[in-house]
Amino acid sequence: MLGYYAYLCTSSVLAPRHYERLRLGSTAPEVRTVLPDHEMSDPPSESLPEPDGAECRYYRASGALFVRVDVYRLCFVAGGLMDKHVITAESRAPVDRD
Repeated sequence: MLGYYAYLCTSSVLAPRHYERLRLGSTAPEVRTVLPDHEMSDPPSESLPEPDGAECRYYRASGALFVRVDVYRLCFVAGGLMDKHVITAESRAPVDRD
C-alpha cells in the first residue's frame, strides 16, 4: 500500500517550471504535453470557487511524501485553460489524525 501511495504522489507532480510556462487560453492538447501521468488522488478539500462551467484538475508541485505540498489547480472551459491557481501548503488546513 505504501508503494502505491508513493507512486500516486510522484506520478502526479507538475514541475514548477512547466506550471509557470502555462498560459491562459492554451488548448487542452497544448497543456497536456507538460502534464504528469496522473492527477492528484487526494486534492485539497479547501473550497476555492470554481469558474462557471469549468473542469478543474489538481497536481502536486513536489513529490515529497507525508507532508503537505503546494498544489496546482488548472481549470478548463471549452477545451482551453481558463484559470490556474497555486494552493500553498501553508494555506491548507492541517489534517486531523485523531
